[in-house]
Amino acid sequence: MFKKALPIWLRGLENEKNIQAKFVARFKGGKNTVLKITGATFYKISLNDKIVHYGPSPAARGYARVDMVMLDTVPNGEYTLTVEAAGYNCYSYASVKQTSYVIAEICDSEQVIAWTGHDFKGYRVNSREQKVLRYSFQRHFTEIWNTSVKDTEHPTAVLELNIKFLKRRAPLPDIGFETIRKAYCKDSFTVKPNDLAVPDFQGAVYGKDRCDVDLFPFDEIGEKPIKLFSELEYYAENKPCDLPCSLNTNEYAVFECKANTCGLLSLKYSASPSTKLLIVFDEKLRDGRFHCASWESFNVIELNTSGKGSFTSFEVYGFKYFAVFVLDGSLEINEAGVITVLAPLNNIPTLNCDDEEILRIYDAACQSARCNTLGIFMDCPTRERAGWLCDSYFTSQAIYTLDGNTDLEDDFIENFLYADEQWLPPGMLPMCYPADHPNGNFIPQWAMWYILELDQYKDRNRSVSVGNYRFLSYRLLEYFESHENELGLLEDLDGWNFVEWSKANDWTAGINFPTNMLYCKILSIIGTWYNDDKLLKKSDKLKQRIIEMSYDGCFFRDQALRNSENTPQVLEHISEVCQYYAFMFEVADGDRFDALRHVLITEFSTDRAFHEDIEGVDALMGMYMRMELLLKWGHHEQLIGEVKSFFGHMASITGTLWEKKHMTNSLNHGFTSYLTVVLLRIFGGI
Repeated sequence: MFKKALPIWLRGLENEKNIQAKFVARFKGGKNTVLKITGATFYKISLNDKIVHYGPSPAARGYARVDMVMLDTVPNGEYTLTVEAAGYNCYSYASVKQTSYVIAEICDSEQVIAWTGHDFKGYRVNSREQKVLRYSFQRHFTEIWNTSVKDTEHPTAVLELNIKFLKRRAPLPDIGFETIRKAYCKDSFTVKPNDLAVPDFQGAVYGKDRCDVDLFPFDEIGEKPIKLFSELEYYAENKPCDLPCSLNTNEYAVFECKANTCGLLSLKYSASPSTKLLIVFDEKLRDGRFHCASWESFNVIELNTSGKGSFTSFEVYGFKYFAVFVLDGSLEINEAGVITVLAPLNNIPTLNCDDEEILRIYDAACQSARCNTLGIFMDCPTRERAGWLCDSYFTSQAIYTLDGNTDLEDDFIENFLYADEQWLPPGMLPMCYPADHPNGNFIPQWAMWYILELDQYKDRNRSVSVGNYRFLSYRLLEYFESHENELGLLEDLDGWNFVEWSKANDWTAGINFPTNMLYCKILSIIGTWYNDDKLLKKSDKLKQRIIEMSYDGCFFRDQALRNSENTPQVLEHISEVCQYYAFMFEVADGDRFDALRHVLITEFSTDRAFHEDIEGVDALMGMYMRMELLLKWGHHEQLIGEVKSFFGHMASITGTLWEKKHMTNSLNHGFTSYLTVVLLRIFGGI
């Protein structure tokens, strides 16, 4: 795929954690100048100081997807291409841990005019502090910058790496700019020192159950911006202030984006000597504050600077609000905004509807799609940027509906096909990927959702042959077969068992009937793919066993545990989502279950008053399964009302849709883009 380029990194630093590097090439442009590039983790590319790309697209361990970036040049024009790259070398959910490298070549038509290993000069970016706190358990490192520390030229080394290069089919991100012309609030703050111990500040980052996180030794870390921010007392209310905006010591300004978005924080400013500031960001303000006690990531960047300058974060973040807190010195902010990094989605259908609330929800679902489909189907652009299965079952339908192709899904599905992770049981798929799971954790149900998505994917992309997935499918079934009990039911599955974000997930031990309903479905799917009568009969037998044990004549019960005589005993736990599993996976089919279907339609809703003894649903997956079933059953008017009730407040508050019904966790989640499918089907767009 590369004609001349070789993988390089700063000599001697290729296996160090959190190294910021810069590689620069100067060249003369042509009519058809293309950059081919990939690397170990993330890079930001500028052409003559203008950011033109952010990559790469994550790939399976041992593989790399090559970005093809058209460069806007004119013949014989003088150009400087800069690749800013991070060598993280740590476990995460956003990429796989590997030796740091960048490989790139610039081509004019078919002629290579500059390439790594020959024309790119390397620099150590000393202005980014190396030994810092992790950003989150799932992502890499926080950012601390000091612009007075200059970059130094550093020799590059050509690396011997066994990397298989793949074509990137997923579209490149759209790089844009959202300028914010006035501050939402300008005010002062006070400092109240506290005794907060940073390792205990946020369990999601440094909790005792996160011992597998790659960290710098705590006593080697100097500044801890999250600790500094936790000591600030302020109240941000709507006090608009036009830019330019001057801030002195103990003053701050808050900026509000049009909607929850995804991109690089950007400032242009003039600063007094030795100015120290914190840039803080979040998806919400709560009671006039950035509520860091609820964070699952350290959303604070420290910047030490002087004079006239500009700052752009290296990492892409998700947020609706950001603020500048001046701890020392003074700062005049001349320009504030976001360099947006979003999926292009150029073919979004118009929703033929005149209901303003529904249109807001549709727009919010589209914005959630733009933020969460960059190279993979991501869960969220904030704490993780991870490619989770099950979420992808819903997101993939949305992207095909909005963009009319499977380019992104082609890469996503293929990543799991190539996954061969040593810390997982034989046959099991990672719960999210490309990612590291050194603690051996996995979600067995998510591997089954991969089969569900694959069954739809082969219809979206007719060139796909399920024959390519035969080995993966039967190996996965071998794993599950080893966990079948004497009744043919899955029992006591290993890993993190996940059914739904509700109390239903407390009932996954022993025999979990929703999980067995899902298993019944994938046995049927794989049996159909490969004309395997044995699997089809096994699926039918399992279906009958589930009905016999779980169905009480009114509802399906969730769980059975062994009694004192070691016999499975069905408990009276009943969840709403269990009923949806039964219908969605065709355990509850035929006239026998018409009464239950009627009850679900008429006596359950987002604001139900009946059946308070039955555990209700949250967003994932209950609400989404319910929407899929109501679509299938043709209850469109009812579904419109439920969509407005469940999602209307989300669209109004953040302009995106949330991981859960209430303002917890991510407020911009990939699977929520499935609302575009729901609304387009209701209003005749597809």
